[in-house]
Amino acid sequence: MGVHRAGFVAIVGRPNAGKSTLLNALLGEKVAIVTPKPQTTRDRIMGVLTRPGAQLAFVDTPGFHQGKKALNKHLVHVALSVLGDVDVVLMLVDVTRTGPEPGAEDAALLDAVRAAKRPTVLVFNKVDQVDKATLYPLVQAWSALAPWRAVVPVSALHHDGLDRVLNELSACLPESPPLFDDDTLTDRPIRFLVAELLREQLMLALGEELPYSVAVEIMRYAERPDGNIVDIAATIHVERDSQKPIVLGKGGETIKAVGAAARLEMEKLIGRKVFLETHVRVEPNWTRSAKGLRKLGYQVQRPGGRR
Repeated sequence: MGVHRAGFVAIVGRPNAGKSTLLNALLGEKVAIVTPKPQTTRDRIMGVLTRPGAQLAFVDTPGFHQGKKALNKHLVHVALSVLGDVDVVLMLVDVTRTGPEPGAEDAALLDAVRAAKRPTVLVFNKVDQVDKATLYPLVQAWSALAPWRAVVPVSALHHDGLDRVLNELSACLPESPPLFDDDTLTDRPIRFLVAELLREQLMLALGEELPYSVAVEIMRYAERPDGNIVDIAATIHVERDSQKPIVLGKGGETIKAVGAAARLEMEKLIGRKVFLETHVRVEPNWTRSAKGLRKLGYQVQRPGGRR
């Protein structure tokens, strides 16, 4: 038998670089929610890909950004804390929002990646949206910024270039037997995944600012005795009294539409019918305090419990 490699790969990048889209594309399954809004990802989410000769445990992270709220600081801490716990780093850059010189946030993230001293693959995403005359100078300039193991242009949305990404990452992993069973897709429990699916629909439905004041807590997840229906009760937390009627909508229209869309996504995930019950509750200023973050379950976790 040939050499088998296995290990953890951190996916890092600025908000809206396409990290969650890339993770889902690499896995061929949806484990991370995706919206056009920055900072959609709030927690470390792991997705496991088992392929011939290698097992890659991808760790999706919140977008690296600068912000002063407790929630913003928590997201950045989650994004950076994983760097020392993985075997390989995949730094993702949106080619439509950068130039030959990295901006302030890309430069700060690049410094953190270099300081971690992990094998790193640089991936340029959204190359389908620029021409070669724009892409080539970017690749040339960024290639000189760090000792990258490889520089790979991709379109995560169109699944272009992904095989090369997987090959380059696999080659960087240590020799190891598989770390997870072959059928493992993620380390996250089902309650977390259904909460994320509801939050995804809330972010898609609500305005520019409100989505960042919304958190979802699953209060009940229970299969009925016949096994055909799953009952889910969810509490949607907002941080101001004025936000509650916005989430509900006129005559409850917004929350009904959000619930219906989320229920369909949950049924795809679970493979059974879902009865979804939602409640909206005010948790004052939860995004601005460490206590509020802890109360709603935002805690830094290490990938797979290893190290």
